[in-house]
Amino acid sequence: MSGCTSTPARTILSLVLVLGGAHAQASAQQTSTNREHIVRQGETLWGLAGVYYTNHFLWPVIYEANRSAIRDPHWIYPDQRLLIPGVEGGLPVAVQQAAPAMAIAPAARAGAPGRTRFYMAPPPPNQEREAALVNRREPLYAVSAAEYLSTAWLADTATLGVRARLAGLADPTRQADRLPARLLPHDRVLASRLRGTPARAGDSLLVVRIAERVGRLGHMIRPVAIVRVDSVGASAMRLEVVNQFADAMIGDHLIAMEPTPALPRGQAQPVGGGAEGRLIRFLDEEPLYGTQDHGFVDLGRASGLALGDELIAFVEARRADRRTELPPEVLAMLRVVRVGESSATVRVAETYSTGLRPGLAVRVVRRVQ
Repeated sequence: MSGCTSTPARTILSLVLVLGGAHAQASAQQTSTNREHIVRQGETLWGLAGVYYTNHFLWPVIYEANRSAIRDPHWIYPDQRLLIPGVEGGLPVAVQQAAPAMAIAPAARAGAPGRTRFYMAPPPPNQEREAALVNRREPLYAVSAAEYLSTAWLADTATLGVRARLAGLADPTRQADRLPARLLPHDRVLASRLRGTPARAGDSLLVVRIAERVGRLGHMIRPVAIVRVDSVGASAMRLEVVNQFADAMIGDHLIAMEPTPALPRGQAQPVGGGAEGRLIRFLDEEPLYGTQDHGFVDLGRASGLALGDELIAFVEARRADRRTELPPEVLAMLRVVRVGESSATVRVAETYSTGLRPGLAVRVVRRVQ
């Protein structure tokens, strides 16, 4: 065979680098955004990518940044110190390493299992970087900017501030499509002029889809994309899709991009007498709910809730029969990832039972100080 094989990790990482564009090229200036993670029992690269990037399939980014410490990506061990590449513009920034030399396998090893005649030699350990990791102990973000921007929330549509709707594709070759148009990154779309404050070229807007109503707390608002204003005409605007969280479609609504709030750093600390409420429902109904699922609670800023707060979901004390009273049972740990005035969006951080469901009582037990 000629050429060299590529591992799945390198294949996926190459896609991340392409998406990152100029961010990956500027990694030398962005290393300050990197974080250190100390591995705990039971953790995996798949799980860490879900926590830090809300996307399990980005585990190769962490693997490639720690090739000198990880021999096999299937195995990481407690107390290992791993570099977690930072996030710029909603995408993880891959840590650049020196390009490894192309080595030719000796003829005697040409038939070794899983290896062709040509293979990519692993990079040498980077002792300077390892020493820097040991010395740098920066607090981690309890909630990432990427998760905050892509997380659904509950709101009253009357106060949502809808400014326009996506009216059609700017590409004339696709305007006659009969199927609902699903937008792709860098697609050009048209929208009516914004209501309220006029738009200017370069402005960013959030594309949202208004889903069903959740009791008195409002409708589910699902962010699906971010668009940038290219040009403004007498009665319409031309926009470009610059980021996507889900399938954006013609007919979705446009609202203003609010500034991302200050994101909490560090580990949540126990608190007493935390606010209590209910787990109202989950974003998507499932037979079983587990880690990374999102739901809504009827607590918000008015109850003192803040980003990064952690709540327990529990079954309240109840009677098994006339003589036996069962104590409360904790079923899951939830982390607040978005806060409204009277409701909040939570992500399931840990589960202790398969009984997690809407209607459970919740209580704030930890807070990022």
